[in-house]
Amino acid sequence: MARWIKAALPAVDGQTTGVEYVAPRNAAEEMLCEIWGEVLRRESVGIHDNFFSIGGDSILSIRIVSELKKLGWFLAVQDIFVHQTISKLSLLIKKIESEEELNIKKKETHIDKLTGEGKEVDEGVF
Repeated sequence: MARWIKAALPAVDGQTTGVEYVAPRNAAEEMLCEIWGEVLRRESVGIHDNFFSIGGDSILSIRIVSELKKLGWFLAVQDIFVHQTISKLSLLIKKIESEEELNIKKKETHIDKLTGEGKEVDEGVF
């Protein structure tokens, strides 16, 4: 069993990422920073912080998407895995105008995942 020298390990305060803090530049980035801070229990989140580097994981990504939905916004969980910073994700979130629109966005995301092209797929085949 390996033994660790505690003094040699980096501080685990959960706040240091090695990325220079950049404040939100618009309302979408500000909203995402607030949600990430709340879900990840961080005092501040910059727009270039990597979701996974600051403590994010697959379960927390689902919580992020859920919090956005409560506020009337749509973002797919897989978007967080591909575009891991707020600066990139802020360009992808979409305002949900109705429950029907939400269902359409979910279906489009599912189709994109299956085909990689966003074309209609006969889901009965799968």
